Amino acid sequence: MNSADNMTKYSLRAWVLVLALAPTILVGILLGSYFTINRFYELEQSLIERGSNIIEPLAIAAEIGLETKNFETTKRLITSVQLNKSNLVQFIAIFDTNNRVVVTSHHYKSHEFMRYNQPIDSLNGIEIEQFGDSLILRSPILSSQRELIVSPFDNNANAAQVNSGKLGYIAVLLNKENALLEQHRAAVAAFIMVLIGVQLNLLFTFRLVKNVTQPITDMVRVVAKIREGKLDTRVDGNLIGELDLLKRGINAMASSLSDYHEEMQQNIDQATSDLRETLEQIEIQNVELDLAKKRALEASRIKSEFLANMSHELRTPLNGVIGFAKQLLKTPLHTSQQDYIKTIEKSASNLLNIINDILDFSKLEAGKMVLENMPFALREVVDDTVSMLANSAKEKELELVVDIEPAINDNVSGDALRVGQVLTNLVGNAIKFTDEGSVHLKMRLTGTEPDKIIIRCEVTDTGIGIDKHHQHQLFQAFGQADSSISRRFGGTGLGLIITKRVINQMGGQIGCNSTPDKGSTFWFTLPLKLSQYPISQPLDTGKLKQKSVLLFEPRKLSRHVHQGLLQHWQMLVTPITTLQQLDELMNNTKQRFDYAIISCNELAKSPLLLDTLTRIRHISDYSLYVCNSNNSATNIDVIQSAVDKIVHAPIGERELANTLIHPYRAPPESQPKPLQVVPA
Repeated sequence: MNSADNMTKYSLRAWVLVLALAPTILVGILLGSYFTINRFYELEQSLIERGSNIIEPLAIAAEIGLETKNFETTKRLITSVQLNKSNLVQFIAIFDTNNRVVVTSHHYKSHEFMRYNQPIDSLNGIEIEQFGDSLILRSPILSSQRELIVSPFDNNANAAQVNSGKLGYIAVLLNKENALLEQHRAAVAAFIMVLIGVQLNLLFTFRLVKNVTQPITDMVRVVAKIREGKLDTRVDGNLIGELDLLKRGINAMASSLSDYHEEMQQNIDQATSDLRETLEQIEIQNVELDLAKKRALEASRIKSEFLANMSHELRTPLNGVIGFAKQLLKTPLHTSQQDYIKTIEKSASNLLNIINDILDFSKLEAGKMVLENMPFALREVVDDTVSMLANSAKEKELELVVDIEPAINDNVSGDALRVGQVLTNLVGNAIKFTDEGSVHLKMRLTGTEPDKIIIRCEVTDTGIGIDKHHQHQLFQAFGQADSSISRRFGGTGLGLIITKRVINQMGGQIGCNSTPDKGSTFWFTLPLKLSQYPISQPLDTGKLKQKSVLLFEPRKLSRHVHQGLLQHWQMLVTPITTLQQLDELMNNTKQRFDYAIISCNELAKSPLLLDTLTRIRHISDYSLYVCNSNNSATNIDVIQSAVDKIVHAPIGERELANTLIHPYRAPPESQPKPLQVVPA
């Protein structure tokens, strides 16, 4: 609780009383204390001064009695002084140099406390000692025959040191009762004065409270009534100064509020009347809108049914067109006829993809797309999806790379068909909008739970890129980054919106980072449940441990992925990036490798292709050639005779592992003979 809340606990009357009384009481206590203490000190000093005036003459007068041993005379002297000053002096005693009592003024119950506890030589003047409610004064008795030695370093001639001649000392016990009585009287007088001042202050304070706080309390009461709605309440009475101004302000405020309340009530009545009419109109419109909504829903249902039926009706003849076009391509045709049939097949395939997208979009719009939850092998789905798109990448000589983190569990549960559809859309778009460079599919594990994993997938290309102000249109239906995109590359713009909605329905998110002319990265998160049953057979990669492998891969991205995968299997990898390094290795080393993996476009174009592959085969036990371009495909007969096995890029993790774990030499595959041209 802050200080403002504490202040509001107390009333104005309490604050006025506190602020008015506290300074007066404090000042009165300080002044009374000061004068009382000062009076105490003055009485104490006066008592000491009177005692000094008594003891000094006695010390001088007692000298003769001590020198002549006439103690009777000395006793009469001190007794006379004690009797004359009985209200002040209680007891007088004279001690000799041996600190023994010589003479006392009268019999006393004990005079030991009068004795000086220090050596007598140290008693050079009057010494004062407090003893209960009494005061003891001691003064040395000096012989008149003493010698005085003045210190040469002291400027005060009176500061003389006694060389000798002390006859003893005299001790006087003074009564402080009168002084204490005077001190008590002074304290009582100061207290009475402070009390009178406080009473006077109380009188003025209550007068102030009556003239100030009472009107303010009345004003607070009036304001409370005004707040309750009693706007005819006013502050009455004759007030002084600013309080009168405040009274007038409160009354003026109450009058203004009353006028405003009357005006507001009139406006409320008018608004209520208008609202009643508006509600009647809204009710009529709601009835009309309800009818229109029902008609729209019915039209939408009819449209969806028509779209679904038409999609199925269109896909059936299109599948027939595509199938017979593929069969027709296997028959003898001349070149122009083959081009026509290929165009027909490609156009029909594109049209079929568009129809499939429209059908999926209509299902998503209607909320009727149901996701399956079936166990599947994640890497198998990724490999199947990428293998379907590999030919498109080879036609453009693009580097298509799949990089899956080894820690990702392969046995998952979900909708494998929709996962493949998402990957197909994103990787297919990346290949379509990239003329040169690479397309990189990367999957990383970002979260694990007892029964679920979260994967982050990224598809990165080096294509045309997208402007930042066009990126917000990517995930809209029938929207593309630029109107020229559809004219140049084709497509309806439904792929990304379908992908986004499928991923959202799976519980993931999707986004895009892109720079014009540098490429794009589409990312999405994919939560998948872990399957209780193993789908894919575990790989026995222990057989590959400490096996040596020669990796000939000039492409940096593919080399990094393959090298990381082989090293994860604990293989000894020797990476080669150029033909020159390969020649130097084969010429200068006698090392033999367990495996050799070759993937090089330049090698496929080289006239020394067969010789190089043969030399590699001589230094390795098993050679594997990765066909990653159409140039390699044209020389497949030559390559196959010089290697143990040929695989097509991108090679999947399981395929590569099974090939290395179970190496065998593939039988030669004959290329299909060129088709004969039949004259039309």
